[in-house]
Amino acid sequence: MVDRKIRWNRFTDTGEQERMRYTYYFAVLNEPREIIRIRERIVNNILHVDEVMELDYFKIKGSNGLGCEIFSFSTDSPNLPDFSRIYQGDVRQDRDLYERKMGNWDAYFEKLLED
Repeated sequence: MVDRKIRWNRFTDTGEQERMRYTYYFAVLNEPREIIRIRERIVNNILHVDEVMELDYFKIKGSNGLGCEIFSFSTDSPNLPDFSRIYQGDVRQDRDLYERKMGNWDAYFEKLLED
């Protein structure tokens, strides 16, 4: 059985800008319509979010329609929203979640399913 979950990670851009920028990565494993709702709740609860980029999507075989969307966005906000208001399930930081080239997410996705 596949567990529904959210994994996230944050990277800080310490370039020569006036304000620090943060890039967040999320992997949401759930039903497709719930993934959309969860993504909207996350983005709507963080100030000054730049364009949300879908990095990859996987259909999970034998799971009755579950999928996993991996997406990212940048912001100048260092704080994540209170996840208890967004999602009641398993949410935790995952240091293995970081930028990869499109199509190179297979190994991460397999690890996520085992987690």
